Formats: sequence, C-alpha cells, structure tokens
Amino acid sequence: MNKSQYTTVFLLVFAVVLTAVFALFQNRFSLRITQPTMKPVTIEMNAQGFVPSVVTVGVNSTVCWVNAENVDRHPVSDALSPSPFDPGKSISAGETWCFPFSTSGLWMYHEKDKPDIRGSVTVSAK
Repeated sequence: MNKSQYTTVFLLVFAVVLTAVFALFQNRFSLRITQPTMKPVTIEMNAQGFVPSVVTVGVNSTVCWVNAENVDRHPVSDALSPSPFDPGKSISAGETWCFPFSTSGLWMYHEKDKPDIRGSVTVSAK
C-alpha cells in the first residue's frame, strides 16, 4: 500500500471510531434546545371594548379574543396591519378566537360593526 492508501484507510477508521463514540455518548453530550411554552395572551371583549386594548407580545405568540358579552363580536385588523386577521365570522358569547403572530410589527384592529372600538397588538422580535 502506498502513502495515499494508508491515509484513506486511516481517515476511514477514524471516522468509524468517531461515529461510534458519538453514538455511545449521544445522550450525555447532545445539545437540546427547546422553545419555551408561551401561554396565549387573552383579550376580553366586553361592554368597555377590548380589555386590555393594547398588548405587546413576542414573535410566535398567540393572542386570543374571548367574547364576554351576550352579543356577537367580530375583531378585525386594520387595512395597514402587517398581515390581516379576521375570524371570518362573529364570535358568539362565551366563544374564543385565536390568532398566531409570526412576524414583528404593529397590528391595529377594531370591532367590525363598531369601528370606534379599537385595540392594538405590538409584536416584538425580542
């Protein structure tokens, strides 16, 4: 065998041994990264409007609107929001509708049938 063949055999044996060592100690030395579980932020829709009317959340957070009134409610984002949200139907008394915010930005929103009832969600990258 020439020098090149010895080098190839050495590298192959080294790779097999290294793979075996990693496989043997995988559970001890593996790096586990887990996302913290984020509890959804709740906004109550009641006679006073949206409570709280201003919230700040992180990227990949979920905001849930809960109808605490005896009338249907329908929160929708304003036209200039980064990405629109609309439940597609009114939320009945006692029902909840949630929206996941996957990008940072400012979402202004309002009650579809009463545009003077307003709120905002700020989504921060930090």
